Amino acid sequence: MIDEIAPSNLRFEFQVTKDEDKLFRTLVGKKLKTFLDRRIHRMVAVVAFVIVVTSGYIALDRGWLTPRVMFMSILSFVLGEFYMFFMSIWPARRMFDRMFELDQIGEMRWHVVFDDFSIIVRTPNVESRMCWDGIAEVEDSETIVVIWYNSRQGFYIPARVFADTSARTAFTKWASEHVRRAKALSASTTSASATLAEN
Repeated sequence: MIDEIAPSNLRFEFQVTKDEDKLFRTLVGKKLKTFLDRRIHRMVAVVAFVIVVTSGYIALDRGWLTPRVMFMSILSFVLGEFYMFFMSIWPARRMFDRMFELDQIGEMRWHVVFDDFSIIVRTPNVESRMCWDGIAEVEDSETIVVIWYNSRQGFYIPARVFADTSARTAFTKWASEHVRRAKALSASTTSASATLAEN
């Protein structure tokens, strides 16, 4: 549900679903991946593969292994790499799904208020206020609109609370403009303070 009070004052009240929460976690994961250096993992995998193949070839040459055993060793290594990749993803997803249920997030009602100066987020036990210059980005993923505090934290508003796509797009532009203005004002204030300090 959305209640537009004034052009510069918006209130939202909603509950979130597990699918929306999963999408938010996916977006967080994508942002965090930009900070990961996958070259290290690839390098370790290549070095391990070279060691397995080299030692297998030496053992095969000296008659310690049969070609069949060497082939099975290499195949086992490759399958083990795939297994580790999928096992690193699946438990995390199960954990977050379980946390969603245990914390009863789906039953929680969110109250979010936007005005020209800040954003107030209220849940049954918590209330927080964030000024616009503390917001990093506003992202519209079509299913949810995410208000990012930084590269890994934020909250989201389900797209279904908006009347239609144009209302969601208009809100995203409105919020993004507030973020842009706040950052510009913060930068100019910092610059002016630095100039005064020099003088």
